[in-house]
Amino acid sequence: MSYDRAIQLIWDIEKNIDVTKLTFEDIHIWPLLRIAIYNENLELTPPTVKTSTIKKIKSALNILFEGFIDKKNNLKKGHSDFYLSSHTTSRTCQIDEKWHDFIFSPLAEWIKQEHPKASIYYEEFAPGGEYRAPRYEKTAYFTLALVKIHVLGRFFPEKESATLNHEINKLIHFIQTKGGSCESLQTQKLMQRLSRFKRLTNYFNKKLIAIKPRILFIVTYYSIIGMALLHASRKRGIKSVDIQHGVQGAMHVAYGVWDNIPFDGYSCLPDFFWVWSENENKTLKIANPRHQVIVAGNIQQFYWQEKRHPLQKKLLSVIEASKKTTIILVSLQPVESTLVDEIVTTIKNNRFPQCFWLFRLHPCMNKEWDSHLDRKLSAYPLSCEYKISSELPLPSVLNIISGHVTLYSSVTIEAAAIGISTLLYHDNCPFFPDLESSNKVISKKPQDHFEALFEEYLSLMKKSTAGKFEISQQSPFSVFMQESKLGIANR
Repeated sequence: MSYDRAIQLIWDIEKNIDVTKLTFEDIHIWPLLRIAIYNENLELTPPTVKTSTIKKIKSALNILFEGFIDKKNNLKKGHSDFYLSSHTTSRTCQIDEKWHDFIFSPLAEWIKQEHPKASIYYEEFAPGGEYRAPRYEKTAYFTLALVKIHVLGRFFPEKESATLNHEINKLIHFIQTKGGSCESLQTQKLMQRLSRFKRLTNYFNKKLIAIKPRILFIVTYYSIIGMALLHASRKRGIKSVDIQHGVQGAMHVAYGVWDNIPFDGYSCLPDFFWVWSENENKTLKIANPRHQVIVAGNIQQFYWQEKRHPLQKKLLSVIEASKKTTIILVSLQPVESTLVDEIVTTIKNNRFPQCFWLFRLHPCMNKEWDSHLDRKLSAYPLSCEYKISSELPLPSVLNIISGHVTLYSSVTIEAAAIGISTLLYHDNCPFFPDLESSNKVISKKPQDHFEALFEEYLSLMKKSTAGKFEISQQSPFSVFMQESKLGIANR
């Protein structure tokens, strides 16, 4: 299904099925199922980049090291006021030989400025054992725990529930009448998923008992990991906050319209949604006061707009050496696409000789993509770059570009905020209706080819006027704390 058909299926389910009856051990599990059904019905193919055997062995050794040796040296002990939980969508870089998280490092800095005595607990999911050392601060990595939970959940699933089966069968029948897929709802897979969720909840519950945080900040809440952490936090009376990390809007399954909500809300959803602007506030509609939307601002834009990263000068020198005058950022995503190959063809044919192309990897695109891109781009050093532009904070890249090309990356929003238009190379992209109506994006149609469409985009780009991101005097953290009315009194 396309994006619009997949989200329409979700909306139809919520209007025709009483999803509040979908419970497991008194937990409303519709948010878990909603994400699974949506993802299953999308026509998205993960990129085919193979992981080498050496990399797999190294990852396994890293996970063991993390679980048995590294944890003893780096795990922060005692109570903490703030719990920061990071995921794959948090981009990081090294500054002064320490790892810097683009969302949580500024947040931690602001917390310390306003609450000098506050303590912070960091926990991070590091896929493939690629965790960071030396750290920004002491950090717990829970990859080994997740491996155990995944294995136990697969081979020791939860027992079936007659009541849940009855409601699930009604849901399956409805999805099938709409022509949708519902493999994730088949009994074995469903009970394995619920087993993982239950074990993850227990894992986080033990952590929360030990840490006793007052507020949880999370990035990407809508994984099974994130939802288990939110559920455990709700059980312990800890307020939870999801920080916007990318594109949202009405068509996003996690950040759009939620109908048919239980009286006390969903324990798998955050208490607060921290969003960038009024646009997200208008489209994130949850008809329950248990879940609130707070417009607090974009952390990266605020923090990096006036700062200069050490690597920015190096990138500028690479561009200057190329003698190119038009700098195009290409925001890649972990989805199978012909975009890179089509741009490489234009470079090879010298079709747009004035353009220098900056390829920026999505945070979820692992290190295998480095060699994948290197094979495609290494022959054209005077026309493109991808390593430095992937490591820099986004505002440091946006400040030097002329235009932007992507499938449907949220960079589109951040580029538009400073007057840079975008070419969306994805058929019927549903995420940016406001930008389309204001001529800040140009979208691919099924019959379009890259060269002709980019020629059209260059004309639009010339009419755009680049500006500067408007920032308030208060940090986004200050704005959030004031608007949410959350506080951290002394223990």
